Amino acid sequence: MTLLLAPLIVALFSLVAVVLAYALWPSFRAPSRGPEDARRLELEEERDTLYDAARALDVERASGALDDADYARLRLRDETRAALVLQHLSELPPASVAPARARSVWPAALAAVVLCAAASAAAYRYAVPALQGLALPPEDRVTLAAARQVPGLEAKLNAEALRDGRASSATLHEFGDIAWKALDYNRAAQAYMTLLGRDPRDAKALARYGAILFFAGRPGDATTFLKTALAVDPRQSDAALTLGNLYFSAGKATEAIKAWQAFQATNPSGPTNRVADLIASARVQVNAANPAAKLYATNCAGCHGSDAQGMVGPKLAGTANAKNVGLVLDRILLGKGQMPAFAGKLTEAQAKALAGYLSKL
Repeated sequence: MTLLLAPLIVALFSLVAVVLAYALWPSFRAPSRGPEDARRLELEEERDTLYDAARALDVERASGALDDADYARLRLRDETRAALVLQHLSELPPASVAPARARSVWPAALAAVVLCAAASAAAYRYAVPALQGLALPPEDRVTLAAARQVPGLEAKLNAEALRDGRASSATLHEFGDIAWKALDYNRAAQAYMTLLGRDPRDAKALARYGAILFFAGRPGDATTFLKTALAVDPRQSDAALTLGNLYFSAGKATEAIKAWQAFQATNPSGPTNRVADLIASARVQVNAANPAAKLYATNCAGCHGSDAQGMVGPKLAGTANAKNVGLVLDRILLGKGQMPAFAGKLTEAQAKALAGYLSKL
């Protein structure tokens, strides 16, 4: 939309140029002259020519190129002609310059200034921001657009506070969300804390404020706010995502995986690919730290799912059968039905470790 205004702005500047040219053209035009003025110019040129000729005669006489008789004859001729020219000049009316046209420059100049100001304002308001945004990645364009909305919403908050004694919760939420998108976490934190002062069970404010605490290097406080947000609303996907990030940064890969999976379950339209990559990275850490988890990923995940949630094979995580270590060990070594036996592939110690791992999922 804003880019469509660029041609309009160019047209405005072109119109300004036309108006200025119209206003200033009389200043650059040669003044028009009447017939008397043309005659005066001819006589003045002839007078100056005769004066030059008289000076040339003096030079020739002094140099000996002219004798006295020729000098006197030529001098008389030129002086006679000069006298006639001067007489004709004296008979002409006083010189006057007629204006090209009676036109006031000021209205046109004022119109040009107004148009120029309008075009400049439009360019600053629409075209310049649009052109700036073209050079940015999509996520940075969102940040830039949000940053431009912050001052207006802040003014709205102040106006509501003056009129009603306090800003409305709806405007506080709007302001906090825009400041959050603009990465202006100080203003966002102020808005969310004000909302929590009014309603301690505001799940979104809890989640966002917890995330800000995490960014500020306060993981303990952040965990409290994020868990509270999920307790109030288990579908608070922002809280689940940030909690997963917090756990992963703290080296708690298993807890991070659970939090990220909760995010995926509650926000399927979110950044699923990125979260899936995070979960894969966390599983690498889990497998590296736990040999039994690595055994499961290598031998069992293809049928029972990456988290034993069930796929071709039945679900194992949290089931009563999985908690029976003896039963699971028997199934691993001997197999049953479609379940193959792993007695020749895994040692008894590996099978016991795998059965113990499954019982704790």
